[in-house]
Amino acid sequence: MDQPPAYSPQAIADILPIYRPQDADGHIRVYKLLQTSTNAQILTSRDDTTSIYTIKTRATGGFMNRKPHVVISGTDETQVIAEGRFDNLGTGTTLSYINPPRTHTLDLENSQMQLLKTTIGGQDHWWQPHPGNRGVLELTNETEEIVARFIYAAPVSARTGSVGSTKDASKETHLGELSVIEALYDTSTGLEEILCSAVVVIERARRRAANMVKCGKQGTSWAAGGVY
Repeated sequence: MDQPPAYSPQAIADILPIYRPQDADGHIRVYKLLQTSTNAQILTSRDDTTSIYTIKTRATGGFMNRKPHVVISGTDETQVIAEGRFDNLGTGTTLSYINPPRTHTLDLENSQMQLLKTTIGGQDHWWQPHPGNRGVLELTNETEEIVARFIYAAPVSARTGSVGSTKDASKETHLGELSVIEALYDTSTGLEEILCSAVVVIERARRRAANMVKCGKQGTSWAAGGVY
């Protein structure tokens, strides 16, 4: 049976005039996420390609190995902004910021919908793949406004979680674009927390899909494989 066409979300630029006419002229920041090697990514501004963040990823460590799985740095890679850690045998994700020091969690509220609750600018927010299109991740606030949206540049493989070909890791790959509505976040820490949480959620989704495939091949429960 033919699959229904993927849901096409409402253009993010149309959201403010409809739901917040007083902020209709608000700026929308757009970023590109690029894979630069097997374990490295960069987040850049779409308009001027200025590198915003450098992202390094590590394989899951052992029980006593608490090195971060994701390290997010500024343009100077020695300037670490945040570190992400995934529970090896559970559903928890922790995001620790360096300056000012603070720790946020990404709590799985619904495993089927992959609904993740976190804190942005001191307020509750939720990351979730859109039910009608798994290639769209949306961040919503307490009043269900869409604060940010990430759209993958290519269809996401349901088996591996990869985007495009990863055979040639030397080639820079465009993973997708992240749009953030400026009027809907706290300007002091909100943007940083949106960008960092998006990076961690995207990496989490990739690992989850890859581990489900691995556990399926081994004939074991994916829930016992340290995925979420």
